[in-house]
Amino acid sequence: ERRTDSSETMVYFAMLRIALNRLD
Repeated sequence: ERRTDSSETMVYFAMLRIALNRLD
């Protein structure tokens, strides 16, 4: 069973924020 890495989550949220900033 693969657990989500905390660093992986940080990268995910960082990319999400960048994507939202580009929409603005």
